[in-house]
This record gives sequence, structure tokens and C-alpha cells, in this order.
Amino acid sequence: MIGTRDRAIAIALALLVIATRLPFVTHVLWEWDSVLYARALEQGFYVSAAIADQRPHPPGYVFYVAAAALFKSILGDSNAALVAIAIVASVGATVLVYLLARRFARRELAAFAALAFAADPLVWAYGEIAMPHIVLAFGSAGLALLFWDARRGGDRHAIAVSVAFGLAAGFRQDLLLLLGPLWLWSTAAGGLRRVVAGAVATAAACLLWVIPSGLLSGGVGQYVGAVLAQSGSITRASVVGTAGGDVLWYDVRFTVLALAWGLFAVGIVLLSLLLAPALRWARRPRLPPFGAAGAFFLLWLGPGLVVYVAWIIGDWGYVLSVLPGLYVLCAALLERALAGARGGALIAWRTFAVALVAGTALFFIVADARWSIGVLAGHDRSVADRVSYIRGHLGADTTVLLAREDYQHARYYLNEYLAWLYDPAPAGHADPPKSIPETVVIFTPHLTLRQPIAVTPSDARAGGLNLVAGSTIKLFGDYPIAREP
Repeated sequence: MIGTRDRAIAIALALLVIATRLPFVTHVLWEWDSVLYARALEQGFYVSAAIADQRPHPPGYVFYVAAAALFKSILGDSNAALVAIAIVASVGATVLVYLLARRFARRELAAFAALAFAADPLVWAYGEIAMPHIVLAFGSAGLALLFWDARRGGDRHAIAVSVAFGLAAGFRQDLLLLLGPLWLWSTAAGGLRRVVAGAVATAAACLLWVIPSGLLSGGVGQYVGAVLAQSGSITRASVVGTAGGDVLWYDVRFTVLALAWGLFAVGIVLLSLLLAPALRWARRPRLPPFGAAGAFFLLWLGPGLVVYVAWIIGDWGYVLSVLPGLYVLCAALLERALAGARGGALIAWRTFAVALVAGTALFFIVADARWSIGVLAGHDRSVADRVSYIRGHLGADTTVLLAREDYQHARYYLNEYLAWLYDPAPAGHADPPKSIPETVVIFTPHLTLRQPIAVTPSDARAGGLNLVAGSTIKLFGDYPIAREP
């Protein structure tokens, strides 16, 4: 049960997160996948392996889309609905970090962990954009809390938590993979019978999103086929593919950098707390006591890190599955480190903690860094300026938009124009030549073509568009792909 003081702190944290998110929400869909979710809200849920048909991409996250549809019915705008989900998930993840940290630390340290988590630039940014990764943090923290408590509970408790596990996968299917080992540890405390009953409960709950996803995507078989095709393409590009060594090095660097953004200054604190016992072990190697808490954190954090390094780390936000656990771990280690702190030492820690949280929040607000308010607002301006310029200066019947990572933005915000997806791979013999309209707009900023062409920069207010005369360019490929010779 949650005590009165903990409930009051949780409510205060929730209100604080809402108050800090609302002024800085983005008003333009953030990236490729954001557009796919918006299309699902506006045109209907339909998961497909074909780029042109995805609404959204596999596996679809049907409960996430359904929740966004509810917000869209209230707010009337797809981006606003998706951002609203991000804010709600930010609130939930922050409160859950606090409640879970309270299992291992005093209120003061649990509150520090929750505030530092909420103020982190990566966490804050994903709470302002139309992407579901902050839902991953919410689900991860919520399930971890349920699993920790269920390990000490009875069979009914374990089955109820297993049902919640299956339902949570309807929002993010990767939770099954990332939290599966922790679920098994939780249920295994009751023996094989409880594990089997929990697995059946989880599978039954999964049917509640598998069946609707299939029915809305042309049939369960077609839906599963699309998911398997997506998984296969990911596996081929992972460390088990032909470029395994290069991919591994890239994944390691990307994961470390994403974690550095996700922990920010707390990363230094956490490393310091982990370094001390590591040095003691180096001086006197011996197997340390490994209780329930150690197993809990290992099984919560380990699978995600292994998946991101060994299989895929396709987006910065993926690490949001492990960030709540790292913040809770920091609180648990601080509880041990500060157990005997009194007087000046305690005052010094509290001063440092306040400065750390305030400095982190200030960085997000004023810095012009990858994850900051300035970058989020700049993205909104860039897309809006490009869309406005094209509509005001170029006819839809004489113009084609050539785009790369923002191809879906071009399709969504300029749907009356023809848009092609630029593929950097050279054209093959089987690729048919494209009929080029009068003007080619290179919609993606900083996209340059290999062939020698004369580029005319647009007005500076157009967000960096480049215009190319259609008669001077050669492109090949079936719709929507465009390749160069």
C-alpha cells in the first residue's frame, strides 16, 4: 500500500511533470514513424510490410494507437493526441520511478531519482514529441514494480500480474522480450505450476491485441507475416548479418551515447557508486552476496542492453526501457552510500542533488544541443517553413518531392504532391527510368545527389530546400523508390 506522504509526493511529481511538459510541446510530427501513427489515426489501423501501406509499421502497437485515438477525439489533431500520450506516459514513468525507488531507498533519495529522471534531456524530449518510446519507460517501470511485488505474493497475484504483462505488450510488443526474464524470475518463486499458469495468462492477454491487430490488417496470418518480415530485415542488419563486426561497434557506441544522454549528470553519480565496490572487488576478488535485489536489477537491465548491443538500437528512445531501472538503481546505491551521512555531509549531498536536477533542467531549456527545447522548436519551424514555401511557390502538377528520412513528412504534409523516397543504393539494370517533372525539390535538408546537377537554393525562409530542374536529373526505380545511376 502507498502511504499518505508517498501519495502526496507522487501527486506533486505528476503535477510538476505536466507543468514542465505543456509549455514546450511540439506541433509537428517528429519523424517517419510519427507520420505512420498519424495515418493510423486518420485512415485506420493497418499493419503491412509495404512502405506505402503501413498505418503504422509492424508490429503496430494497437493499444497505443487506440489510446491516441481517444485523445484525438478530444483534441481533434493527430500530433496533439500522440504528444498527449507522451505526456501521460512521462507522468506515469516519473511516478513509478519514485514508487519503485521507495522499495530500496528513503523518500528523499527516491524523490531525487524521480526528479532527475524527469529533468533528463532525453526523457524530457521524448515526453514532448509524437513517439511511443516514453511509453516504453512507463511500461518497463510499471511491470518491474509489479514483478518485484508479485515475487512475494501468491498465485492469484502472479496471474494478475501476468495478465498485465500481456496487456502491456499491446502498447509495446518489445516489452515481452525485454521484461520476459524478469517476469520469469518473479513467477518462478512459486514453482513450475505458477510459471505455467502465468504463461497461460500472459498468452491469453496477448490475444486481446494480436486478434484485433490481425483483423485490422487483412487477417492474423498477414499480420504475423508482416511482423516476421520486419523482424527478419532487422536481424539481417544486426550483428548476425554479413557486417556483424561493424554493426556491433556501431550498436555499442550508439547505446553508450544514448545512455549518456539518458542519464546525463546522474551517470557520473551512478558510475562513482558502482566504481567503489568494483575497486574493492579488484583488491580482493570474491563472489559478492547476490540477493533478490541484485537479481532484480540484473534481469531488469541486462536483457535490454544485450538486445540493443547485439540486435538493434534503431532509435535513441530505445534506452528508455532501461533508464527507469538505472535511476532506481542509483537511488538504491545512494541509500547504502549515505546510510551514515549526518550534518555537513548530508547538507553537502542535498545541495549537490538540488544543483544537479536544476542544472539538468536548465540545460534542456537553454542549451542548443541534440536534446533541447531549441532543437524541438527548430524541427517544427523547419518542416512548417518547407511546407509553406512549396505550397506557395510550386505547382503540384509540375513538382516532385525527393526525400530521405523525412519522406513520410513530405507525403503527409504535402499529400497533393508526388513524393519519392531517395535510396542511396545505385540503380540496378531492372530499375525502370522515372519520368521527371519540371521541378525536383530536394525536401530533406543536407541531402545531396551523386550526379552532377545545378541546384538552386530556395528562399532562406524555406528551411533549406534545394530546387533542381527536372531536365538535368536522372532517377530510376519503381514507386516510391528513386535511385541514381
